[in-house]
Parts: sequence; C-alpha cells; structure tokens
Amino acid sequence: MVLSTMMANWLTVGTVLLLIRIAITAIGTLVFYVHQHEQATPKTLKGFVRFCLPRELWTHRCVRIDATFVVLRKLTGFAGVIPAAAMIAAISPRIYDDLAAIFGHQDTHPVTLAMSFGVMLAVLLVRDFSDFYLHHLAHRWKWLWEFHAVHHSVTFLTPLSGKRSHFVEDLIHIGVSGTLLATIVGVCAYVAGFPPAEISVFGVDAYLIGHLLNFNELQHSHVSLSFGRLEQYFISPAQHHLHHDRADSSRNFGALLSVWDRMFGTFAYSQKPGSFAFGLAPDLQPDYDSVVKMHLRPFQNCWKRAARMLARRTPTTPRSVKPLKILLSHDA
Repeated sequence: MVLSTMMANWLTVGTVLLLIRIAITAIGTLVFYVHQHEQATPKTLKGFVRFCLPRELWTHRCVRIDATFVVLRKLTGFAGVIPAAAMIAAISPRIYDDLAAIFGHQDTHPVTLAMSFGVMLAVLLVRDFSDFYLHHLAHRWKWLWEFHAVHHSVTFLTPLSGKRSHFVEDLIHIGVSGTLLATIVGVCAYVAGFPPAEISVFGVDAYLIGHLLNFNELQHSHVSLSFGRLEQYFISPAQHHLHHDRADSSRNFGALLSVWDRMFGTFAYSQKPGSFAFGLAPDLQPDYDSVVKMHLRPFQNCWKRAARMLARRTPTTPRSVKPLKILLSHDA
C-alpha cells in the first residue's frame, strides 16, 4: 500500500516536474548566454537557438554513447525509482515501529506547513550529504573508481551524460542512499507524528525540486553557468564542469550544496570555460571508447588489481635456499 501510494504520487508529479525542468533549464541557459557567454557577434534569438543546439550535439561520438546509456536505462524500466521506493516502503515503517516500541507511540498530528518544511530540509541535507560522500569515496577508493571512471570518460557534456554510469555504481548508490533516506524518513515520521508514506513523498519531492532550482540539468551540458560568489553555498554547473577536468577531478564533489566540499577541503570556484579539457587521462581514454568496453573494463581492472594484491601476499621461498643442505652442514 505504501509503495503503491509513493509510485502513484511520483507518476502524478512526473509530467509536471519534467515541464518545470525544461523551463528552468531554458532560463539558466538564457542567463548564461546573455550575461556570461563570450562571443564577438551580437547576441540574437537565432544565435541563442544555435547555442542551445550546437553541431557537436548531433555529430559527437560521445553523445551517441550517452544516448545508448539512456536507451539501456529505459529498457530496464524504473531501475532506480522502484528499488528506492521499495526500500523506503520497507524500511521506514520498520524504523517508525521500532521507535514507537522503544519510546512509545506518538499521537498523530495534522500535517502543517512548518512540519513539511522541516521534513523536507532534513531529508534534503541527509540525501545531499550521502550523494557527496559516495561521490567523494568513488574518487578516493580505487575499487569504486574503476566503475566511476565510466562517467568521467565523457569528453563532451550534454544532459544525457548524467546517465552515463556503470550499473554497479548505480546499485551501490541506490542501496546506500535508499537506506539513509528510508531511515531519516522513518525518524522524521515518528518525531513529526504522521505516516511515513506521506513524509517520504515530501522528502523525495524536496530533493527533486532542490536539484531543479540548482540548474542540475546544466551540470552535464555545454552551458557553463556560474553562480559567482554564491558558489560557496551552492554547486553551480560550471563548478561541476571543473570536476570533470581530466587533469584534476578532485574538486567539487557536491551535487546541490557546496558546504560539504568546504568541510572536506575539496571546494573550488568555477573557472573560465575552455581553460581545461573533459575526460580521462589520454592513456586511459581509449579503454572507454565504446559501451561494451565501459561495462567490461571495470571488471577487468578489478580482477587485475585483485591478482596483484594476491601476488604480493603470497609467501615465496627463495630458490637459492636449500633447507636439506643447510641442515647437513649444521650437523657436521
């Protein structure tokens, strides 16, 4: 019942969110074109349309690969939505019941605007931090980096590039984020005193709306929109572009708030477009030039890494040492 309620709500607002996403993305693109984009010719409506639809969008091989990833995700259905919703539906009521068993049942209260805002804020902070830390960990832990490198192999950013990710990384992200989200939903539902199903809807919608207001769709695009001094609070598309710098991707791991990068010392203001290149190091880029390689290469690299670790840990006896001769010489 809880799962069906959540899915019905998601499908209901899905169309509205799509329209809002398109509108906000268009606004962000227009702001960049008018105020931040450098070009010698006068800025016109025709020029804006050409800027939105550059030639590379139709001809770049990287875009075709990203489109393939989108198709693969569509073929698997709601691969991310259903598992996350199922985890929330299963875990949140259990957290709620356990808290009620320990501290006693809470009286049910009508949903107020203040309570809804508090829940949204709590879920937003927890979800955004989990996204940041998982991203940070994917760059720091070499085993996870083998799979995350698939995403960083993109050399021309489009909104489709956000879908270029290995399914193993997707499963890890869904598992960790879904568990954290379900836990905070259960806790907030108990503290606020209303059903987990309602509170989870507020939380999921809050995170989606937060990303819309952050121009999240432009983080993977050729529109390098900067927030100026506000970048110390919110991650701009231009800051995420800097994260895709092939020379140094150890900056700006955040998705919505930049406070986490400031806490972990990975914050950096955006730089001028064209001052760095996207993708992996030149010696690694050929290993990720097809969809098949992107799915298989991480497993191959992990296998090689495990083999090297086992080889270092396996004890060996030097061939020059002969225990029998040593024993005989000692007896003599």
